[in-house]
Amino acid sequence: MEDKTDMGYSALYSQTEEENDDKATALADYEQRELARKGKIKVMVIGILYLIFCGINILKAIPDLSEGLSYFIGEMAALVLFTAIGVMFIMGKNGARIALGVIFCISAAISLLILVPSLISTAAYGSMAVLFGVLSSLISLALIGVPIWFTLLDKSVKAYCKSKQKNKN
Repeated sequence: MEDKTDMGYSALYSQTEEENDDKATALADYEQRELARKGKIKVMVIGILYLIFCGINILKAIPDLSEGLSYFIGEMAALVLFTAIGVMFIMGKNGARIALGVIFCISAAISLLILVPSLISTAAYGSMAVLFGVLSSLISLALIGVPIWFTLLDKSVKAYCKSKQKNKN
């Protein structure tokens, strides 16, 4: 190690600034990897639950030919597409994360649109029916809000999908 007593101020502290920059970069990199690791766990849980839901819907749709063959083919194509989006989400594709979030947002909007006619139709049955309709709609919105949060707004899920994108390049 060389003697730094006769050097100027910039020469004295230049190496420590570089070391601090390296430490800051290493710390930021570690935090990003830790965030991506947490995001992977969340993606796996949400993705597997979503794929189970898709599998149940496919199994329910297979024996249903009452609407006709063309309806069955269209329904199966949509279910296969939704399943493929779920698989790509588990693999860490950022586009699939956004598409899945949009699908959940559309589902939430439909739940809100159903709320108004259900309130109008149950108003004749009394306040308990209206209260039950509002509560059931709010519960379904809360259940849809959880995957919306994790697919579109959670930073760790975004970090996981972005890290998979960087690894590809």
